[in-house]
Amino acid sequence: MKRRTYIAPLILLGVGALLIGGLAASFIPHGAAGPTGASPSNVAGASGAVATGSPSPRQSSFPPGGSPSETPGPTASVAPSPSPSTADLARVATIDKAGALRGESAAGAAGPARVAVYSGQPSVLPGTPLALRVSTPASTFRVTIFREGWNAGRGPVAVWAMPNIPGHDWRSRTRYDAVHRTVRANWPVSVSVPTDSFKPGVYTAVASDTSGRSSTIFVVRSANLAGTVTFVLPLLDYQAYNLWGGHNLYAYAGTQATRVSFDRPYDEGGGTGFWTRHDWQIVDWLERTGYNLSFTTDYDLSTDPPADAPKVLVLGQHTEYIAAPMRDWLDLHVDRLGDMSIALFGANSLYQQVRIAPGPAGPSAPPDVICDRTLKADPVAEVAPMLATVHWRQPPVNRPEGMLLGSQYVSVLANATSTRYPFTVTQSVPAELLRGTGWRAGTVIEGLLMGEADALYPNSNGISLMTGAAIDHLGHRLRTDVVIRTSAAGGRVFSAGTFGWADGLLGTVGLGVSTASFDRFNRNVLAWLGATPP
Repeated sequence: MKRRTYIAPLILLGVGALLIGGLAASFIPHGAAGPTGASPSNVAGASGAVATGSPSPRQSSFPPGGSPSETPGPTASVAPSPSPSTADLARVATIDKAGALRGESAAGAAGPARVAVYSGQPSVLPGTPLALRVSTPASTFRVTIFREGWNAGRGPVAVWAMPNIPGHDWRSRTRYDAVHRTVRANWPVSVSVPTDSFKPGVYTAVASDTSGRSSTIFVVRSANLAGTVTFVLPLLDYQAYNLWGGHNLYAYAGTQATRVSFDRPYDEGGGTGFWTRHDWQIVDWLERTGYNLSFTTDYDLSTDPPADAPKVLVLGQHTEYIAAPMRDWLDLHVDRLGDMSIALFGANSLYQQVRIAPGPAGPSAPPDVICDRTLKADPVAEVAPMLATVHWRQPPVNRPEGMLLGSQYVSVLANATSTRYPFTVTQSVPAELLRGTGWRAGTVIEGLLMGEADALYPNSNGISLMTGAAIDHLGHRLRTDVVIRTSAAGGRVFSAGTFGWADGLLGTVGLGVSTASFDRFNRNVLAWLGATPP
């Protein structure tokens, strides 16, 4: 079965250009993945830059005076705020619960009069029923569940279907919280899907009727991650950018929300969020190459991280939003215990702290993601400053992601959805990572650096494997890095530092080197991280 591809409209993807705690962030655009067919042309001022498509029509939306790059934040010499006590955590829960009950009222119909579907459950364990909520003007609809990924070369495989489910138009049940600009669809459960026969993986549910079709995405997560290679689907990130109902955690298309809910469909990717941009390529390559994957989500790691760690944790294109339990868990296993390594195939990860809390319907309903972005706006900041929803590198949190990853986000790149820049292999690459590739210091790898970029972080023990020479969105020259890091405890990290790395995994861009050599390099990286070679 061929992959179902959804071409999403160009949208702005990234952090708003806000002066938060004295740090200037960049407003990050991102559009549908892949070239548009425009003729390649050089970008002035950046040797090797290639334009692979038309610029995003939202490129002009950068606010005047925005910073060309992100301020790094404190190094290890700056102490973070003290960890919250049990009493503080109880007060935080009370504040967040009270916030969910403020300002909500009926909003009227949201979305067009056509079929739409969501779950509200980011993941389930095998055997746990999955609730699907479907609104449709048709009298009946059909649901088909697909397991995504390689699946022995078959692509997405249908694993369950139910036809002739009674339909109902539930759009009038939509609720709107004017205080936090939160939209909740508030649809009842239409069908409960048994998952006893579902093996762990990324799944899509497709609802179809006479009005069309709509999809949603979820994970059947692995019960035990210990010692495995585990892929993390970044659903907190998908939800942060979800504009269903007109509001997300950004201000580029409406008033910025400070609280978003899983109680609504995704509006991108035909209902699958950013899955069809790059994350599917990463899972497809890992399974096709022969790695036996376990699966979880950033939501699960941010709410109830497991006691035992996987051998290698794989982060996708954009794991920007995480809550404190996930960050604590990562720091524990990489930096203190050294029993876990991270393979990061994207950029701008672990950038923004959020909190997760029940919505107004309580813990049995789909959860909320809270992100006030400033100390002044966050009512929790005085109670538990460590949990304030600011950037991880900002005061009072003072936990730069670069201290864990070896690199961290610096900027959106010029023509972020269309222009690609080269990487150059440095002299610092360990020989074992180049084995069998034919690469050496000075080898140029084309086509991978695009979208958003990370750079080597000082005093982190990071090593630059490749450097990128790019132009940021304000026209400034910018150095970026592909980085590895080994902690004092022995935990290892690989960070690609670009949104375009996954394009090379499936050979969808010209690399200037063979796809086989790039494939070998990535397998070498995973072996260095501790993954058993297939």
